[in-house]
Amino acid sequence: MEHSMPRRVPVSSLFTGLLLATVASVQAQRIPGEVWQQYATPEEAGWTAEGLEVAKVFADSIGTAAFLLVYDGAVVTTYGDVGRRYMCHSVRKSLLSGLYGIHVAEGRIDVTKTLAELGIDDKDSLTDEEKHATILDMLRARSGVYHPAAYETPEMAARRPARGSHPPGTFWYYNNWDFNTLNAIFEQETGTRIFEEFDIRFADPLQMNDYRVRDGYYHLEVYKSDFPAYPFRLSARDMARFGLLYLYEGRWGDRQIIPASWIEATRTSYSETNDFRGYGYMWWTFPDSIAGGGVYSALGVGSQTITVVPTHDIVFVHRVDTYAGDRVPLQQILALLQRLIDAKTGEAADDPDLVPLPEPPPAARFVDVPEAVLEQYVGAYRTVTVTQSDGTLVLYDPDSGYFGLWPITEHEFWVEDVQDRVYFLAIEDGGFELLLESMENRRGVAELRSGNVNRAIVIFRENVRLFPDSWKAYDSLAWAYEHRGDGVHAIENYRRSLELNPDNTNARQAIERLGGGS
Repeated sequence: MEHSMPRRVPVSSLFTGLLLATVASVQAQRIPGEVWQQYATPEEAGWTAEGLEVAKVFADSIGTAAFLLVYDGAVVTTYGDVGRRYMCHSVRKSLLSGLYGIHVAEGRIDVTKTLAELGIDDKDSLTDEEKHATILDMLRARSGVYHPAAYETPEMAARRPARGSHPPGTFWYYNNWDFNTLNAIFEQETGTRIFEEFDIRFADPLQMNDYRVRDGYYHLEVYKSDFPAYPFRLSARDMARFGLLYLYEGRWGDRQIIPASWIEATRTSYSETNDFRGYGYMWWTFPDSIAGGGVYSALGVGSQTITVVPTHDIVFVHRVDTYAGDRVPLQQILALLQRLIDAKTGEAADDPDLVPLPEPPPAARFVDVPEAVLEQYVGAYRTVTVTQSDGTLVLYDPDSGYFGLWPITEHEFWVEDVQDRVYFLAIEDGGFELLLESMENRRGVAELRSGNVNRAIVIFRENVRLFPDSWKAYDSLAWAYEHRGDGVHAIENYRRSLELNPDNTNARQAIERLGGGS
């Protein structure tokens, strides 16, 4: 159940030594340099290739986009594009928790301060009782402040308790208001901004490969709260470095980045949640029945995970493409993790043969476009804006953040990470209209669901014309023709979609359903 009294852990015992850099016992730890090192063969790490293949087949069946398994500081195996920056969703909270640990130790943040002492208020005003909540209460998701918040799902809003129903510190509720306000407090107390500070404190010393400051943005919903969410995009290989830092008790080589005592407090469960997990300082904990015990995770919608398995010296990162609407239940992620653990049948070599982890292949083929051509595309387009920075176009979507646009032709661009296409279409007044492949597809789907089949076909046909190598565009056009009862054109476009993507089982099934053969 969500309702639970906190486990009583003396605050003094949790924070002893936090004001000093914790000196962890120095063990021989393998630290990745600029390039991750990978075991030359699974057997070098004590794994079997056959067992790992079983896990990958399972990952493929559940909709995994990418995963990365680290053992003893080197990569055992990967699946999918581990360099693609997917949305982290609620993993952002665990990233902020790490930054709190650093600044608490350096004396800039006092976790015993209340909202009243910090001068924190919000729309509709917090009550005096709510303002008694401390930073520590919020880190544990036990503030008792049940105020609307940015970036919360309808399910979170529906489960939110009534204002004033529980005093601070007495009730666990997974509360985006706590998490968003913690960032506002962090920036207020430290005089920093989260995305720049993450770059300085983690991305730079851990030598992350893919993170850039613009991979985070502030998501504000002014009608709900004054405090924005702070979504991140990160690659699997960068998330694995963050997880390895936690596995190593906050130490990276000869440098103690996060105090070990903070990490111990972080992975301690203070609440019984509404399922089998516990909750620490914005990290989830698991019962001892999971992977040998002591497991804790940063988790986000999807499931995006950084999972630390101390008993096996493992960091496991799992990614799901939520840009495509994909979701994988947590229980299946745990089943995948267990399959990977089961694939370890022996001991690692004393001096294993390590090789550089290969760079992910480029997502598309790009061309050079003169800056003068790029400049004409700068401007505001319906719900998005386009700017130019250092010779690169950058698209800003207030619901998704900032994305570089890489030219495929002078008029067509690849949207990094989202892996979508943008087309700049010249219009009569000398300006341009921006057409985003997925945006136009969603517009057509909306027309189709509203019963405007012919209008949907017009939109999908234009999408096919602009993006002739998009299997999704042909699939949607075929779907619309099928709705109109035009089986001939439906089969024709399903077949074209299948030619572009032989794994499109929807098209294959539709062709058979419409009598077009196998």
